[in-house]
Amino acid sequence: MAASKRHTMILLLILLLGAGLRLYRLGALSLWFDEALSVLYTDSFENLLPGTERGTDSPLFLFFLYLWRQLGTSLFFLRLLPAIFGVATIWAAYRFSRDRFGGRIGLAVACAVAIAPVHIYYSQELRSYSLLALVSTLAMHALFRCLERGRTSDWVRFTIYCIACIYTHYGSGVLILAMNFYALWKFSAYRHRLRAWLI
Repeated sequence: MAASKRHTMILLLILLLGAGLRLYRLGALSLWFDEALSVLYTDSFENLLPGTERGTDSPLFLFFLYLWRQLGTSLFFLRLLPAIFGVATIWAAYRFSRDRFGGRIGLAVACAVAIAPVHIYYSQELRSYSLLALVSTLAMHALFRCLERGRTSDWVRFTIYCIACIYTHYGSGVLILAMNFYALWKFSAYRHRLRAWLI
């Protein structure tokens, strides 16, 4: 019990560290061009619809941002949304790594994500990249759960996360193909658990 409490406390400290790094000077820099487009596209709900001036931007992040803007419009507050997704990714990376490799590795991976400069940078940018990191991590975690347990609910969760990836960034199609090829590669070892995926 004591070890479990210590483990939880370390994870909380890592999450607080990650949150602090992402909140530091969050609203200090002005919007750059792509961020300004995110704000422009969420001026009205109509702009989020396919075929409008939004162009080829994936709609899921813009939809969340549109809802978020109803609560506040300061630069710090707007950038707080991707920062929240960034902190959530630390937790998701921990869960994925813990289930695959154990608690200590999970904490190490969470710490690595928390202090990773590139992840901090994109968690402070008013674009879809921190959300993409989150849903991609959740999708990969769900896939391994599918292969290990083979429950229909796991495959449903995996499918939902893959759809979320596509609607967050169209380039995630490459990742989805890679995950499905991996599932096919593991077909002989997990044949009885892959039936739901094939259906």
